[in-house]
Amino acid sequence: MNDLASETESHKQGRRLRMGIIATEFPPMVGGMEQHAFGLANTLAKTDTICVFTHVRNAEAVKLCNFPIKPVLEGNIYADVKSLMSESVDLWLTLNAGYSVLANHLSSPVFAYCHGNDFLNPWIGLAWLDDIILKRINRTPYLWRFTPLIANKLNYQRLFSGLSKSRAVFVNSHFTQKTLLKKFPQLKQPITVSNPGVNDHFFENFSQSNLNSQLSSNKTLRLLTIARLATSAPKKNVDNIIRAIAILEKEIPINWQVAGDGNRREELEALARSYGIDHCSCFLGNIPNSEIPKLLDEAELFVLPSVESFGIVYAEAAARGVPSLMSRMGGATDAVENGQTGIIIDGASPENIADAIRHFWENRDQFNSDDIRTFADQFRWSNIATRMRQVIIDHLDA
Repeated sequence: MNDLASETESHKQGRRLRMGIIATEFPPMVGGMEQHAFGLANTLAKTDTICVFTHVRNAEAVKLCNFPIKPVLEGNIYADVKSLMSESVDLWLTLNAGYSVLANHLSSPVFAYCHGNDFLNPWIGLAWLDDIILKRINRTPYLWRFTPLIANKLNYQRLFSGLSKSRAVFVNSHFTQKTLLKKFPQLKQPITVSNPGVNDHFFENFSQSNLNSQLSSNKTLRLLTIARLATSAPKKNVDNIIRAIAILEKEIPINWQVAGDGNRREELEALARSYGIDHCSCFLGNIPNSEIPKLLDEAELFVLPSVESFGIVYAEAAARGVPSLMSRMGGATDAVENGQTGIIIDGASPENIADAIRHFWENRDQFNSDDIRTFADQFRWSNIATRMRQVIIDHLDA
């Protein structure tokens, strides 16, 4: 690279961008998309001038951040365009695939981020015209039964149009990338995998508090699961973990802790009692995020063979040097290196889970805590945001 090209590249990397971040899902709302939006915005604010545009119901968000928050979005593209058109930004970063449709209406370049369900089952109102068409069809004899099919087709067209006109597209995992291209095979826009990041406190105070170096000599295998115990999260597979522990309970001394709450908690506690493992299992309820590192430090294996589009909990466990047991079904394989930072199983039956736990018990010395933490470093928010920002700069002036 010649001196002029090098100087130009340095200037592009060092420029301070004015970013409008579209995040309908944002704290104080609770969830993975909300935490992703907060972590990314908070990190980008250190290098760029950002303003987050969130849903009107998130008025409390203005108190959480030291950068501007505007709770003006109504969850309908054509209503929200009016609130955004007058904003002066270098680019828009939409953190819900539905809002990629803004690329059809805003003058500044749009970069779209896709999580999975936000394009498979979009919950953003995409067009007032669609509502008119669907209402008329719904009132027409014989045609009303085709309303869901037509609504899906209209959503597909709007989303494809928005994604196609976005400057570039980000996805949270390689699994989501494959799913997106299966849904929109004609999509030609550049797609970059950008995993969610891990908050800094998961990497801190490790040498003072981490107990993993002592655990391999323990006579009891300490397992930990962190999950929502709700009917709305049926793919967490906690019931099959219970059945797997029941299979192993007579051959391996196990202590299993479950952090999380939901309307299935009592049902799952009852299932543990029915399998006779209530003496070695403990349902802790919700644990503050600030206390999760300490909980991980007391575990030897994190167990969650669920279906995730990414699964930030596996990366958080790795940040504490704890290996994970997870299922190959979904996008969480980005967060675990099989045999090095955890165990990936092909199925999620009680027998599959039990075999994997047994394998870990017999081979736990092969998992090195320091190596696992080194692997997790790629998921630090600072590293995630730096890579995303570079992609944005590369495509911004293209």
